[in-house]
Amino acid sequence: MKKFAVLAIAAVFAASAYADYGWYGGSATIGGQSIGDFTQWTPGSADQDLGTFTDLTITSLAFNIWDDDKWDSSKDNGADVYFRLWDGGNTPVGDWQKVWAGNGTWIDGADNHNWAISLADPVDLNSTWNVNLVDGKDYYLNIYVETYGEGGNKNSGPYGNRDNPIQTKFTYQQAVPEPATMSLLGLGALAMVIRRKLRK
Repeated sequence: MKKFAVLAIAAVFAASAYADYGWYGGSATIGGQSIGDFTQWTPGSADQDLGTFTDLTITSLAFNIWDDDKWDSSKDNGADVYFRLWDGGNTPVGDWQKVWAGNGTWIDGADNHNWAISLADPVDLNSTWNVNLVDGKDYYLNIYVETYGEGGNKNSGPYGNRDNPIQTKFTYQQAVPEPATMSLLGLGALAMVIRRKLRK
C-alpha cells in the first residue's frame, strides 16, 4: 500500500505572515476514543497508530486555521474533512467520504486570518461505507482537509489532498456486551428454559 503523508503546521502559525495556510489545536473523537491533536502529525513513512476501535463514529472534530484569505462574515469560511478506509493492503474500501465540519467561527485577532472549525453533527463512517469490519483486523484510515477561504475557494494547503493525505492505522475489535447486557441475556435464556419445562 502506498504511504501517505501530510505537512502539518502547529503553534507557529502566526509567526510567519508568508505562510499561505496553517492549522493548529486539533482534536477528534472516533469510536469514543480521542485520536489526539492530528494537526501535530508530521510527514514520514510511519503510520499514525490509533489503537483499537469498536466503531467508526466521529462524535467530535475540531481544529483552528490560519489562512492568507481573510475572514469575511458574508462569505464561506470553513472546511471539509475527507476520510477513506483501506483494507490493510492496496484496496480502498469505499470512496472518500466528506465530513462537513461547517463554517468556521472567527477567532479574535487584528488580521482576521484565524478561525475555528468544528464538526456539525456526529458521522458514522462505517454505516456510510456499509462495510462489515473483521474482528482483529488492521485497517488504514486516510484523512485530508480542504478549507474555504474568502469567496468560498477551496485550498488544500498543508492539510493534504486525495493523493497525499494523512495515513492512520487502527485495529477493529467487535464490541463486547456490557455485564448488565449479558445478565439480561442470561435471564432471558433461563426464562425460556423454565417455560419449556413447565409446558411438559
